[in-house]
Amino acid sequence: MHSNNPSSTTEAAIPRCRRCGTCCRKGGPALHRQDLPLLVAGHIGHSHLLTVRRGEPVIPPFAEEPEPAGQELVKIAGSTGWTCRFFREGLGCSLYRHRPVECRTLFCADPAPLLALIGRETLNRLDLINPDDPVRAFIARQETDLPLSAMMERVAALRRRQDAEQARTALTAMINDDIRLREEWLRQGGQRCHELFLFGRPLFLVLTGMGMQVKEDRGVLSLSPAGSGNDRSR
Repeated sequence: MHSNNPSSTTEAAIPRCRRCGTCCRKGGPALHRQDLPLLVAGHIGHSHLLTVRRGEPVIPPFAEEPEPAGQELVKIAGSTGWTCRFFREGLGCSLYRHRPVECRTLFCADPAPLLALIGRETLNRLDLINPDDPVRAFIARQETDLPLSAMMERVAALRRRQDAEQARTALTAMINDDIRLREEWLRQGGQRCHELFLFGRPLFLVLTGMGMQVKEDRGVLSLSPAGSGNDRSR
């Protein structure tokens, strides 16, 4: 229905977030350099964050199928499932006045501005860690000894059934080495609430998110020989 009130027509033309939570339930935003003041001011802390490592399978915004992350990303972690930890059912975003740039840019009826922002001037872990912090040595070890690219190559070999037993053995070693690295960091004073930011999701969770079956026996993880799995990560 056409309105004769010019002000109402103008207001209707302005993109406004309805705070329905649909976008928030699909995952937290990646952080960009424009978001640094939010971290400096303490609105967002390391305990709120998750690192997506380069090569990790993710489902990009407005996509349906996973693809390897082309760069390291720091995102706001989820609380229940993929829902952004700052979203409150029935209340909306608890960070709304200090929300990141992706949230301020996104308008569901016109995703073009957000798509233009994706991948540009994004933050990574080292942007947010002091130069003299000893955790940098652990991150360097992780990237050297446990790169996502090597894991994904072995997953591909397993699915092709090409040297499958060798690939399964290598993947089993990687997921256990990943856990040992994290435990060593914790023994040296690391805080569990910062783990997902500093090291991303444990490799065994990345694999189970892709449909792989991982089991534990007396503290040791192993990859089940049953099935090669399908990508299911976001």
